[in-house]
Amino acid sequence: MAGETFPFLCIHQAMHYLEIPTTRAGSCITSDDTVTRDILYSGNPIQERCTVITRIAPTFIRFGSFEIFKARDRETGVTQSYYPQVCIFLTSSFLSQFLSYITPCAEPEDRRARTALFFRDLCVRTAHLVSAWQCVGFCHG
Repeated sequence: MAGETFPFLCIHQAMHYLEIPTTRAGSCITSDDTVTRDILYSGNPIQERCTVITRIAPTFIRFGSFEIFKARDRETGVTQSYYPQVCIFLTSSFLSQFLSYITPCAEPEDRRARTALFFRDLCVRTAHLVSAWQCVGFCHG
C-alpha cells in the first residue's frame, strides 16, 4: 500500500477495532497531483499521488496546541511575552472541559497544584497511549 492508504486502513481503522486509542479516519481522498517522498528514508525518493485523510476526534487539543505559542522562536529569536497567559488559558479551558475531576481553582497556589495534576495525568495517559501503539508496532512521527 502506498501513501496515506496504509495509515488510513492499518493505523486509524485497525487500531480503533483493536480498542487502541486513536483518532478515527473520516475519509481518505487521493488526487492526481503527485509529491516526492522517500518513504523508506533510503535516498530513493519516488513520485506518489497526494492523499488527504480527515480525522475525527472529540477534541483536537494536542501537544502542538501549547507549543505553537512557545516563548522564543529558535529561527527568528522573537520572544512572545503572552506565552504564559496563553498556556494558562489553554490549560484552564482544557481542564474544565475534559478533565473536570481536576478541580478548577482561581487562587494562584491552587492553579499551580492543578497544573501539576494536569501534567502528571498527561504523562500517565501519554505513556499508556504510546505503549498501546507500540504493542502493535506503530510509532508516531
